Amino acid sequence: MIFDFLGHLYELDNDIHLLQNVLSLSSRSDPRRALCVYDLARAKLVRYHLSRQQDDLDQSILHFTEAICLPLPWSSYQLIIVLLYSLTLAMLFRATAYGQPRDVKCCIAYLRYLCGRRHQDPINIPILVTETLVSALALQVYLNLGDVDQDIEEMADLCGEILNSQITITTRARHIVDFAAAVSGHIQDLFGERVPSEKVLGCLRTAIIRFPDLYEVSIALAKSLLVRFNKTPSEDDYKEGMAMLDNVINDCGWGDRASPDLEIALECAALFAKVHFDAFGKPVHLEEAISRFRTALDGISLENTDRPLIMANLSHLQRLRFGDSSVIASVREALANPSDWAKFPSFQDLTASLHELNDIRIPEGARVRKHFEALGVAPIQRLTDIADIEGAVEYCRELITSHPHSPLASIALLSLSNLSRRAFECTNQIGYLNEAISATRDSMNIVPSQRARGFSLLSLISLLSIRLELLHCREDLD
Repeated sequence: MIFDFLGHLYELDNDIHLLQNVLSLSSRSDPRRALCVYDLARAKLVRYHLSRQQDDLDQSILHFTEAICLPLPWSSYQLIIVLLYSLTLAMLFRATAYGQPRDVKCCIAYLRYLCGRRHQDPINIPILVTETLVSALALQVYLNLGDVDQDIEEMADLCGEILNSQITITTRARHIVDFAAAVSGHIQDLFGERVPSEKVLGCLRTAIIRFPDLYEVSIALAKSLLVRFNKTPSEDDYKEGMAMLDNVINDCGWGDRASPDLEIALECAALFAKVHFDAFGKPVHLEEAISRFRTALDGISLENTDRPLIMANLSHLQRLRFGDSSVIASVREALANPSDWAKFPSFQDLTASLHELNDIRIPEGARVRKHFEALGVAPIQRLTDIADIEGAVEYCRELITSHPHSPLASIALLSLSNLSRRAFECTNQIGYLNEAISATRDSMNIVPSQRARGFSLLSLISLLSIRLELLHCREDLD
């Protein structure tokens, strides 16, 4: 194999050397020069794919550009189109490899031009232009260089055209995956803020019919339905989304090492079940959510960075059963192995990093994750030292004050209620007790289900009883 590789490189080097000699002997006015420059550009592009030397790629782009500007040996509109498409493809390779925003924007501009011209002039590469534009737009979405929602809408139109093409459909799969990845990535960064359009959902559904084995597409549709369900709960969306995820889970199977698609599907199904319980609050929904999180915990690898988040959600859901000692025991067992937990930053460090929540240079998922994980039930329950508890209380206060409209503020309020009560139990300072009562009252307005509100009400009654007893004791002392 290595000899074949070296042989190809040797032949390319000879071809490139020969073409460079020919060009050195020709003038710019020579009508044959354009074709020679074009051949040299293609040769250097092929050598780049073998050697991965950036200089070959840069030189290829320069030669394609030169060929477009030179006089052609005959009047050929088709040749100009091929040259422009070749230049665009080389620039897209560079943009993908090195993430240069200018290359991405130039590619998209050229490809949009070619897509516009194809309806006016017959050219032989219309579907290739469409597919390449999908990949370029997906890269622009990934790099967050333009209007992401508009780019995804354009990709949905283009993918609809690809799916309706008469050309062998199996060759179209990679570009459909690019579209699905763009949808999933955008949802990951802006969960719950905007709902994917019907056009996007319809394109994903069509793609699943054509490509039932493309799990990335099924997961993208399920995530889209989850976002819409989170905003406007619908049993139809829940059933369709979970059916997509269950198909992926059943098809992937359970081997010695879980596949990335299986892990994503397991986590998404668990989150979908939790949001379903949050929306309707029925006991059967709670049991479904707990079962899904247990399955996810069993199915993902030990190296998966989401394990602490999954375990925190599982712990929280099981606590909502209230009073079931067997469930509490299973939670303790699940959390007993410290190796299952990532090392959480201190609450002092978390407080100091709150300003990062406003830093748009950091992906939203990365900004939020460590705070959401730290506010989970299990990390809070692990605190035993009063200094650590007081640090966590101060962190929750600061988060609620500095980011009142963030979803994290609601979680912090629930944690503040629990932490303040524990701080009171350690210090007997009535200020902590009053704060626990206030936080519990406020939390009753944000908890999603009747069962959870009932749990908060019981906590509030307990806290008020403690304060009343404390006040009576002080009156007796006076």
